[in-house]
Amino acid sequence: MLFRKQLSEGATEMLRRLCEVYAPLEGAGEPPLVDELTAELSQRVLAFIQSTAAGVRGRNIGAVQKLVANLEKNVRLSAARTFKLAAYDAHKDDTKPAPPPALPKADEDARAAFERLPLHPDTRAACAKQFADGHYRESILNAGIELVQYVKKRAAHPTDKKNGNALDNTPLMQRVFGGNAPILKVNEMQTSSDQDEQQGMMFLFAGATMGLRNPRAHSLDPDTPEYAVEAIAFLSFLRKVAEASKE
Repeated sequence: MLFRKQLSEGATEMLRRLCEVYAPLEGAGEPPLVDELTAELSQRVLAFIQSTAAGVRGRNIGAVQKLVANLEKNVRLSAARTFKLAAYDAHKDDTKPAPPPALPKADEDARAAFERLPLHPDTRAACAKQFADGHYRESILNAGIELVQYVKKRAAHPTDKKNGNALDNTPLMQRVFGGNAPILKVNEMQTSSDQDEQQGMMFLFAGATMGLRNPRAHSLDPDTPEYAVEAIAFLSFLRKVAEASKE
């Protein structure tokens, strides 16, 4: 019984120590080297078992032979798994991705400014991912689309009086915020100053769609990060004005 325990523990300890020696080798966990090293480890442990058991004499020889057969079977089954785990532990830090390259200063400054801006939550939600990924044209386009969609919904999807088609983009903004009876009013429309403000806002909304949203829906020309920050801030301002307007 004592011999069985000592031989089993000795074989296990030898396998562990051999794994510690060979696992750190470059490529130890990858074919074909992993297969070659596993075979080498197995052969060394099996040789240890056989040489140790060879010294046993007498009537216990049958039990020792059975023990050796069981140990050899266990070594062959466990050597590959044990060595692969050891190789993984030895090299798990080798595959850490390299840190991302530093952003250009213009991008870094623009992203810091974007985070600080008190943007309307819906404007931010519409364009934050594109802006963070450096897709500045798309971020402006998305903020513009969100503004147009909100105005459409808020104004109950107005249509062209001549042909009945749904209004969109610049004509939408001119109809919703312009004329003597705008659908959405930014003030009480009681004084000439109120009317001037209303008309001025109509020009701003129409200009935003004509000058910011539409060109980016029809062109792939890139935008700078600084331009994107300022354009999105302007679109967010209009989004707040639209939300505060009265019907």
